[in-house]
Amino acid sequence: MIHTNLNVDKFCRHLEKVIHVPIIKFDAENKLLVNYAGSDHIQLPHFSEEEGKRLREIKVGIMNSDDDVVFGAAADCEENLFLIGPVCFYADYKSLPQNPAFYCPFLTLVEALLMLYDYMTGTEMNYIEFMKNNSSIQYERNIEEMRSQYHFRQQENGWLHNSYMQEEREQSAIREGDIEKLKNAIEEPRIGRLGVSSQNIIRSAKNNCITVMAISVRSAIEGGLDSEEAFQLGDNYMAQIENQNSVKSLTAVTRNAEMELTRIVAERNRKKQEKMKNTNPYIESCKKYIYKHLHEKILVHEIADAIGLNESYLSNLFRQKEEITITDYIMRQKIYYAQNLLIYSDYSYTDIAYYFDFSSRSHFGATFKKVTGMTPKQYRDQNREKSFLENERILIKTQVF
Repeated sequence: MIHTNLNVDKFCRHLEKVIHVPIIKFDAENKLLVNYAGSDHIQLPHFSEEEGKRLREIKVGIMNSDDDVVFGAAADCEENLFLIGPVCFYADYKSLPQNPAFYCPFLTLVEALLMLYDYMTGTEMNYIEFMKNNSSIQYERNIEEMRSQYHFRQQENGWLHNSYMQEEREQSAIREGDIEKLKNAIEEPRIGRLGVSSQNIIRSAKNNCITVMAISVRSAIEGGLDSEEAFQLGDNYMAQIENQNSVKSLTAVTRNAEMELTRIVAERNRKKQEKMKNTNPYIESCKKYIYKHLHEKILVHEIADAIGLNESYLSNLFRQKEEITITDYIMRQKIYYAQNLLIYSDYSYTDIAYYFDFSSRSHFGATFKKVTGMTPKQYRDQNREKSFLENERILIKTQVF
């Protein structure tokens, strides 16, 4: 499924909170569109037209910036380029004050890029494909050096990563909502112990647990959990992880989170199956049409024509099944997605009104207040997330991760 710009913007803001690294969006002409971190202090990458073309051709890749500093890159279907960084893969990296970088393990960055690409384009790419696409003669050495140094530091610390297949069985269980399968995967004998990504043992364990949570949240979304709900749960789990002070408690919190995600996926899928039994296909087609045309003026007779029903019959059927008129449902959906824009974007009230095809800003404001009980400004002021940099950013020069 390919998501709208609204959903992608929201996804990027959540992803920043998961990996603690800024995300920057450039258009097809390499012009800055969105700095999701919202700060002028973030190092913006400088790259040539040739480099931008290369990254768009391979879809997901790594771009070198300075010594030991890189940006991850993912291109969407419109050739917009999303850069994650600046990143350093090593916890002992010494960042210059004028050129701060964010600590992020190599595999975590790759997982974040693949997750973002999948969400934007509806196309799944795995780790092997990523490495293959980044194995051109010009860049193979850089990628291989990153990976080699990453593994060298693991071996230097005397720890190994868990079996990839074992981790995949865990994530498969979460996607399927299978509690027993997850328990069996967790109880499997371990090959080595969790990898070290920091010189501080507790900090390293937290980093590993946060990586597990990021991957598990993605698996839950793939299993059918709503992305907004999944990210909210992920934020809560990661806050719990940060509050722990022992490896034992970190393991317990992470395992409980995996179990909870799996249970929620199972419950959502059960409810979806029950709903499918009682769902009228015309109602679902009607809702899909509305969602697809939210930014346009939607007329009931156009919906009826699109799904092959009489307008009067569709209106009566919808009201009978949903206990709301189609017109009111359309307005509620427009306001629901407008709420997301008010929270997660800097778009003006006029721009949002125009985007959802309200006749004027005042019409949008009146409809918004009728549905929510407050004006758009009141809603934005009350619900707006605090700046990513004020609350979430952790620079290498002051603290690891």
